Amino acid sequence: MTQTPQNLPHAGNILRTSFDNGSTLLTWHNSTSPAVVIHGLLPPGTVADIPGQYGLANLTTAMLMTGTQKHDFQALHEKIESLGASIHVQSGKLMTSFALQCLAEDLPTILNLLTEILSQPAFPPENTSRASKAKF
Repeated sequence: MTQTPQNLPHAGNILRTSFDNGSTLLTWHNSTSPAVVIHGLLPPGTVADIPGQYGLANLTTAMLMTGTQKHDFQALHEKIESLGASIHVQSGKLMTSFALQCLAEDLPTILNLLTEILSQPAFPPENTSRASKAKF
């Protein structure tokens, strides 16, 4: 039987936490890196596109990164990049995915920005028409 090195994730060192809202959190601590990486999935994906409006989920996720109610495009991206972090959102067939990467010390700031991106998008009209032409 092959043994997995302790510094790699495996069934014995991944902590699983379930929440009342049905979500599940899987965590693994890597003591050799100061970075935090988070990947998440939210239903639905493009499968929920309404007939005649195919591409709407892709358009929506593309627009999420164009600004929020608190940060316009420039301010949002300057904040993320000034921390050397990254945030990505995209639609898949069954789920919408998000990912972030940052230093552990910047996690509260980046989580707040991700929450803002997902829950308070601005959908600026100038970007909406540009993105709509590119997606449809």
